Amino acid sequence: MSKEHPFEGFGSGEILKVFNHYSGRPPIAKFESRQVGINRAVAAIAKAGVSEDDALVAVGLREAPAPKPVKAEGAPKAPAGKRAAALEAANRGVLPEPPDFSANTHKPYRKRLETLVELVQASDIAGLEAIDMLPPRSSSPKALMRYRDAALAALKAQQASA
Repeated sequence: MSKEHPFEGFGSGEILKVFNHYSGRPPIAKFESRQVGINRAVAAIAKAGVSEDDALVAVGLREAPAPKPVKAEGAPKAPAGKRAAALEAANRGVLPEPPDFSANTHKPYRKRLETLVELVQASDIAGLEAIDMLPPRSSSPKALMRYRDAALAALKAQQASA
């Protein structure tokens, strides 16, 4: 006695429509079956310990990233920026220039800058360290923090060399 398959004679598309109708999901379009296969392949490759990006490259859905150029030894380095140069000078004992707070944006912070400048001119390391700097929310407090930190480094370098 042979048992017939309940969907014998139906095409695969019709079977999917019936299945999706009873499962409450919208009908699956044909292109999604390709995507399901791709997802399975990527998952299998990723399960083998390969990253998802590498798996997508292996399946052919993404191009491999171009290799990063390797710098030759002894190649000249890019010049340091203004902040790096200022910190380097501060580590040598050169006091930094105070930031320019002449713009209206910096108006609420001018008194704090004056206090910092007075402490730097007095070489008061303890006073500079005792100043409580608020968490920076704009460029003004960030500039104050950079100035204070560079001034502290310069004063400590001067003190160590003396």
